[in-house]
Amino acid sequence: MSKDDRLIHCYQKEKDCYLRILELSVELKGALESGRSMQDVIAILRRKNMIMDEIDSIEKTIEQEKREYLHGRWHPGQVERLVSELSGIVERLLSLERENEILFSSSSRRFSNKKVSGAAAGYALGRYSTVNAGE
Repeated sequence: MSKDDRLIHCYQKEKDCYLRILELSVELKGALESGRSMQDVIAILRRKNMIMDEIDSIEKTIEQEKREYLHGRWHPGQVERLVSELSGIVERLLSLERENEILFSSSSRRFSNKKVSGAAAGYALGRYSTVNAGE
């Protein structure tokens, strides 16, 4: 597989992962708005975390190709299109995550165990924010 094909394949896999995370973020928003249990919320967060681990794994396999692409050594059109699509998905995801953070803050008051709600908040926000800080 050529570098072009490898990068395109991996970015497509990442795009699919981010779309799954976006779907889970929509599900999380519904769970928070409807007052579902903390266990349900944590289950959604865990699924999102598993997908973030998958993205981490993909990123590790394309470090060299990504560096070459980012330093302008080659620019296949399909990679540029995928990077643009990924950027749009991540922007939508970050916007939704901000909404979820507000919803989580307001809904966590109804849970009596503050340690559980605090842990879930950290789980939700820390993982995603840390992974995407450099993107």
